[in-house]
Amino acid sequence: MSIVLESLSDYDIQYHPGNEKDLPVSQVRLLGRDDTTLNEGTLYVCTANQLCRTALEAAPGSAILCLGNSENLDDCPPPQNARLFLLRSDSLTLYDLMNRLLGIFDRFRSWEQQLKEAVLMGKDFQALIDLCAPVFQNNFFLLWDASYNVVAHTQNVEIPNKKLSGIIERGFFPKEITDDLAQMGYMKHALAYAKPTFIDTPNYMNFPFIVKTYVVAQRIQYTSAFYFTRSEPNQGIIDLFQIFSSSLETYIFRLVNSTHRKVNRIDQYVVDLIENWRKGPEYLEDRAAVLGLDEGSRYCLCLITFQDYTQEQALYMRMRVRSICNKVVASIYQKCLLLLFYCGKHTFLEKEARDERFQKIIELLPVCDATAAFSSTFSSCTDVHTAYWQANVAMQYGKKTCPQNILYYYKDYSIYHMIECYAESLHFPLEKMYFQRLSLLMDTKNYKSSNLYLLRTYLINERNISQTAKLLYMHRNSVIYRIARIRDLLDVDLNDPEVRLRLLMSFKILELLDPDMSSAHASSKGEETQQIDFDE
Repeated sequence: MSIVLESLSDYDIQYHPGNEKDLPVSQVRLLGRDDTTLNEGTLYVCTANQLCRTALEAAPGSAILCLGNSENLDDCPPPQNARLFLLRSDSLTLYDLMNRLLGIFDRFRSWEQQLKEAVLMGKDFQALIDLCAPVFQNNFFLLWDASYNVVAHTQNVEIPNKKLSGIIERGFFPKEITDDLAQMGYMKHALAYAKPTFIDTPNYMNFPFIVKTYVVAQRIQYTSAFYFTRSEPNQGIIDLFQIFSSSLETYIFRLVNSTHRKVNRIDQYVVDLIENWRKGPEYLEDRAAVLGLDEGSRYCLCLITFQDYTQEQALYMRMRVRSICNKVVASIYQKCLLLLFYCGKHTFLEKEARDERFQKIIELLPVCDATAAFSSTFSSCTDVHTAYWQANVAMQYGKKTCPQNILYYYKDYSIYHMIECYAESLHFPLEKMYFQRLSLLMDTKNYKSSNLYLLRTYLINERNISQTAKLLYMHRNSVIYRIARIRDLLDVDLNDPEVRLRLLMSFKILELLDPDMSSAHASSKGEETQQIDFDE
């Protein structure tokens, strides 16, 4: 009904109180003398005098378009359940109105029929959109695929927006725009747009628009946006968009299902390397060869997790990583993104190029609300399973001890892992495993000014007095004096390597027990830990 009313917008139309205009109607007919019942989905056309003379029973969902003035109906209440619309015109006759309505219905029926035929004939996306341009009043329609390549768009219209025209000229969404969309949460909430969603200004394109995603096999295959560049948003065009998007959804479903492989080979082989590691070297080497992994070369596994995982966000991250490093193996597994990097020998220029690519990946992590953890390097496909769990361990301990970071390495957390595995195997509490006399050095109020912090700094800097004094902003003589006091208090020989090892292990245990202690150590390292480094 809203489409009909929009087509008659040059006339003065009044809505009867309580009668909304978003009513589906499929046919139009004159109200006859013998009509006593109004059918659902039908628009009846009459004059005010006819309506007053006829006793009518109306089914819910019926509508009346009445030619006349509201004064003519003062003593004639409309039928219950019917929605009444009054059209006032001195120049329009009832039969002129009826002919105009029949023309409107015929035009849209013809458009729907042409659309159905185009879908059945398998015409391309551009042909479907060209069919709709006149109906959509030359507003702008854009369709793109899962890789953000432009598939089709409204032709021969001016685009009064630099961002939109830039996308059309390139033929794809540049990374600056897709990164902005990711930061605004589009990738995270993209599945919600499977239902057409109207987005008013202000927005990224500065036009009101309707967005819809087309989901097949639980993945978004295409996305469309209808921008109101030529007219104000109105219910009529929104209804037409819903008709078109429904046909387009049927077309995409058939297209994708005809070419869709239910199991992605790369993803499946990565799963095999992780989960089926007991099947032996021959089985694993076969899968590694398909993935392009050379036995004997050095690789590293990177595990990327998301603050709020959605498949579309992970797919976007994978697409961007592949555009940065085209030789990386990238797979989605257990709501994470797995990357397998080659870490073999590089020339100086190759290493510079590699470091530049990895820096771009770091910059992408906050865009997607993601963090990354890295395994130790490995050189056998039988070790992918181990590398995956190393990266998981690094992520677990990294988020526990240094939640402010976005990069974690197993080499930094392997000692924590060993300690907890040892404690669990013996059923021995961590609180009893460290050198107990260290509690004499603790200062609960200010850890960084305590003798405990001084001793740790002294030991990890190989007992270098000058370096310790520099890091703690102390005089060298003060460090010498306090270390002597600590030695006497603990009654230990710091020249003994076994004693030093036990103390350093004790510090690792204390960091597990008190994450604040670990955070204090992490903050003292500055931003060096936020750079990718595979050298071990």
